[in-house]
Amino acid sequence: MMLAAAILAGAGAIVLAVTTAAASQEPVFDKSVLPKLFEEIDRRGTPSYYFQQCPADIWRRASGVDDALFSTAGIDYQGCEKDVLACARRCFDGRRGEACFETARVIQEHSPEDKQWTEEMFAQACATGSIGGCTNRGAGILLGRLGLNKLLAAGSANESCPYRAHSN
Repeated sequence: MMLAAAILAGAGAIVLAVTTAAASQEPVFDKSVLPKLFEEIDRRGTPSYYFQQCPADIWRRASGVDDALFSTAGIDYQGCEKDVLACARRCFDGRRGEACFETARVIQEHSPEDKQWTEEMFAQACATGSIGGCTNRGAGILLGRLGLNKLLAAGSANESCPYRAHSN
């Protein structure tokens, strides 16, 4: 009887250890959704439009009326990573800046070669009210990503995009 109880306890410990180890593993991101995501971003058009402008000029241009009334609860990187298409829909349809920002981060993390899409989504995030989106888009401009030199030099130093974005 004691031997059976010991065997049962040992088997239970093994099942618990295996279950705990499996539960602690992060789900693997499904890269097959990226073409659908890029198609959705392209279809919307606004990220490309905002991408070509200075963050100081687009800040909160596309934010929703309800942005001040509702929190961004439930929008985080892990949630967007699990369902990046749903996150992108929250970005576009709900005009949620943090959903745009986290969508950009998912692209940046899982498809670093697709800098254009990342930068466009940071610009969309900025336009929908994400400070992080404006900061990251401004950094992309300042670092000369994707050759948008027209945003770096717009006449005098205090008229250039990095200066205006930093001073606002």
